[in-house]
Amino acid sequence: MAALGANAWASYQYAEGDGLVRRQEYAQAHRHYVNCLIIWRWSADTQLAAGRAARRAFMNSEAEYHFERCLSLSGRNCPRAAAVALERLLMQAQEGDLVDIEGVLWDKVKREVPETQPILEALATGYLHAYRLAPAMKCLRMILERDPNNVDALFHRGWLAERSGGAMNPLKDYVRALDLRPDRDDIRLAIAQLLGRKNPAVAIGYYEYLIVRQPENPDVVLGLAHCYQAAGQTDGLQKAAALVDRLLRKDPGNSRALSEKGVVLVAQGNVAEGEALLRRALDNEPSNFDKLDIHYQLYSFLRQQPGREAEADAQREIFERIKSDRARLDQIASRDLSKSPLDPDLHYEMGTLWYRNGKIDQGMRWLLSAVKLDPTHELAQRALADHFKRVGDSASGEKHRLQSSDAVAKKPGGKRNRRRRLAS
Repeated sequence: MAALGANAWASYQYAEGDGLVRRQEYAQAHRHYVNCLIIWRWSADTQLAAGRAARRAFMNSEAEYHFERCLSLSGRNCPRAAAVALERLLMQAQEGDLVDIEGVLWDKVKREVPETQPILEALATGYLHAYRLAPAMKCLRMILERDPNNVDALFHRGWLAERSGGAMNPLKDYVRALDLRPDRDDIRLAIAQLLGRKNPAVAIGYYEYLIVRQPENPDVVLGLAHCYQAAGQTDGLQKAAALVDRLLRKDPGNSRALSEKGVVLVAQGNVAEGEALLRRALDNEPSNFDKLDIHYQLYSFLRQQPGREAEADAQREIFERIKSDRARLDQIASRDLSKSPLDPDLHYEMGTLWYRNGKIDQGMRWLLSAVKLDPTHELAQRALADHFKRVGDSASGEKHRLQSSDAVAKKPGGKRNRRRRLAS
């Protein structure tokens, strides 16, 4: 009787895991599969299901553990071995490491293998991770053709539509996704942020719902504060100031909070302190892309101050330079890489755009991708050498410096000249 009860409990846990997978709640599904394995510890199929859920939740170490257990239980030459091999490819793909496996996965999609949908999902995630927007959109469209109610695909397509500047309406996908999953606060926040840029008064309702559920989330607090002060309500500035002050008490160096507080103070007539906070926000924020709005706010403030036209022009020049970098990055991601996904020059340019604007991890990923595609890429090797020297890794810096020198000797003059122009 006890054994029957334990087996029934394990069956319940497995069924709960399957249901959560269908809802795309992979981390929660993994927990139920793990509970099931307390009883069904010798089940290779359950290990495989647990590994798949962990992989889709980006829990890679847990996924690898389950895949190894699956192979140990069933053998490395059984049909499950092929499933595990595919899952490992998908784990690599969704991290954005696509150079060596992209063609293999697309071949499976073209052949309409049974695993086509999870392959497309992993590819879409990987393309988003690598900021390759056009192929990501292609994958999302294919997913939604097969499953129109795929909430994650709707959400990500809305995110891409926001950044593409095309004819697609991101709000339509966001609202459809929220209708399907009203418990998804991340979707509600995306709607609030989108509306906050266009119709702050309408966005307030979304933010006020969210702040009850996530009172410590800076994105929610600052979004609501911005909408309060932008919507023109009579007490909007006071409400905004109270929210931002609460956040700054917990995180005094938060650059976005400092910026929002600076805007509120300027609007309240406290000009000197507001300007000081805007400049402090610039000093605290390492990413130029995240400084874009702050530079514009400071420019807008300075141009209204008599005798400060030169300072205002300097801020506008910085703003325009960062905006131009962002536009070029989006152009490469949405157009150029679609035509030439394995062009090391494009990977190098993406790396330099991210890197010089303070997104070091993204920059390094693209620079390393450039030299993976072309080990003799002089400019990418030189950029990597400079980075490792800057962070104190002399051995890696010297390795890339030597490879840069070798590249100068090996590359034809025309290609080298093209890359020098690209660097400038």
